[in-house]
Amino acid sequence: MMGVEEQNALVITADERRPGASPSTGPAVPSQAGGSSSIGMLKATGGMLLLGLFFFVLYALLHPNPAFDAAYSAGQAVALQLKDAESASYRKVNVYRLNDGHLLVCGEVNARNSFGALAGYTRFIAPAGKIAIIETNTGSPEEFDEPWLAFGCDGQKGELIATDVSI
Repeated sequence: MMGVEEQNALVITADERRPGASPSTGPAVPSQAGGSSSIGMLKATGGMLLLGLFFFVLYALLHPNPAFDAAYSAGQAVALQLKDAESASYRKVNVYRLNDGHLLVCGEVNARNSFGALAGYTRFIAPAGKIAIIETNTGSPEEFDEPWLAFGCDGQKGELIATDVSI
């Protein structure tokens, strides 16, 4: 009668050895037919990646970025005042959290004018990203320095929370 250990023991005959293996190299390691273990690992890895992507998207939906939202709203407010909003390009767009908790978006915009030429970069201010004040609407660049500083676009009235934001 065979014991439990003998029934569960793996017996490999000389015919099952690795090709070219000699009796001194020991028995061949049995392999899985068709490589099912590697397919299982790929499925598990793919499943984990999909699960990770799901939680990343869920996190992004539940935790919106207020700086990006303010910059996007500011871009829309600026675009309403441009002759050719489609041609607008933005640079040096910074978002500040003012000491009172509100957000302030400051930056520069360049767009085509009534003649179809690019007007050159001009500064804009968008308090809370809702309305926009554009430098060309106030007169000279020197006249715009006062509201630029008064609103806090120099960073003196709050902290910079996002810099060079894309609109």
